[in-house]
Amino acid sequence: MPFLSAEALLGNRLYSTIFREYLSLLFERGYSVKYYTEGGRSRTGRLLPPKTGMLVMTIQSLLRGIDRPLTLVPVYLGYEHVMEVGTYHKELSGSAKKNESIFGVLKAIKSLRNYGNGYVNFGDPININSYLNEKVPSGKKP
Repeated sequence: MPFLSAEALLGNRLYSTIFREYLSLLFERGYSVKYYTEGGRSRTGRLLPPKTGMLVMTIQSLLRGIDRPLTLVPVYLGYEHVMEVGTYHKELSGSAKKNESIFGVLKAIKSLRNYGNGYVNFGDPININSYLNEKVPSGKKP
């Protein structure tokens, strides 16, 4: 692990604390929240290992006593062809990665029809309240 200064550690903790409170407030007010457990998109089309920070903050919000049911709905968004396959191949061959820009986004939107059909699949909803009641003995917090 790289060395982090006291200021950087405090900044990370402060950011995490503020973000956790904001997320909890969104849940308390009944807003839907969307996040990607992979933390970003895969340029190769392969699944990335999950990052559990948002899920942990979601469950912590529930354990703090939110009076609303929390449900996770797994969603898959995909398309037939991987957009970044060409640029990724060039990078593997030694080219430098180009920074993303608004012009690149506009160009990608213009050429979306070249990537085939898009797909959206919904998994079975997971009620976090019920899951915790079944799996965690009463009186114990995970």
